[in-house]
Amino acid sequence: MHHDSPIKPQSPPRAGGGLSDRSGYEHPYNTPDLPSGQPVSGLDTLMYFAAESARFCKARPRGKNPIEPGWPGLHWTAEIVIPHLEMGGNVGVLAGVGDIGFFDLDENFPEFLERYFNRSTPYVVRANAPARGKIPVRLSSQPLGSRKYESPPLEWLWMGRQAVVAGFHPSGAEIRLVNPHVSIPVLYGGQVQEIIASWVGVPIVTKLLPPAMQKAPELPTDRAYKWLATALDRARIGNRNRAGFDLACQCRDDGWSMTETMRLPFPEHVSHAPGSDGKPYTRFEYEKSVIQAFTRSPRRPARRV
Repeated sequence: MHHDSPIKPQSPPRAGGGLSDRSGYEHPYNTPDLPSGQPVSGLDTLMYFAAESARFCKARPRGKNPIEPGWPGLHWTAEIVIPHLEMGGNVGVLAGVGDIGFFDLDENFPEFLERYFNRSTPYVVRANAPARGKIPVRLSSQPLGSRKYESPPLEWLWMGRQAVVAGFHPSGAEIRLVNPHVSIPVLYGGQVQEIIASWVGVPIVTKLLPPAMQKAPELPTDRAYKWLATALDRARIGNRNRAGFDLACQCRDDGWSMTETMRLPFPEHVSHAPGSDGKPYTRFEYEKSVIQAFTRSPRRPARRV
């Protein structure tokens, strides 16, 4: 197994896909009576993923194979699959739908979780197999197709694949979701490729392309999430409005609209940034900073933070 350096997401977990603002760091399906790390299962797991705008498929009881022809295109909501779950069936989340993919490991799962994420990250595990598990992540841009590696075992699940998240394993062990109070973490651009390359010891995908294709243009969403991570890193008590203003100026200079800039999840994350000490920071404060930034003309050329 090859491990270079950890490639952790550069901003705390959030809810929502792409740049849409759904709910923030505190998950919309919150469980205030559960301590951090306390798992949930069954219907509670479905409600969690439904709050993340996931879509589902019906799987065999105590199995992982979907039971309906054409299941990748059905995109069932939670309401449709709940009766199937209540009758003893398993339920899977459609990978690649709602920008949600999964890292799926059959061994060394705790090490993978600790190296690239952290123990407060939401993940799916069965009760009798702590060395195996799945981590859902949301891609903000540049989706990567499904991949499977044999040594060490690792799968990246995307379009056309699904991950069973609710029900029971053939052994009878319950499938559980750990950390349901935290939203699915966001990765941007090539972070999935970098994590895979570090873990299994293969070159990053873009390095295998012809030289003329290796310098693909960076997408606007990639840049925005880098700026977001930078702003969160700089945010401290007393300068969080300034950090939000600088972030808004950067987006403005890059051609973003004020509405698009307001959708960035800066206020949802900044209270949990290292320099914020958990002090609340409201979306209203961030939007004031955005409005202030957009009353000024864009800088030409844009100054990079």
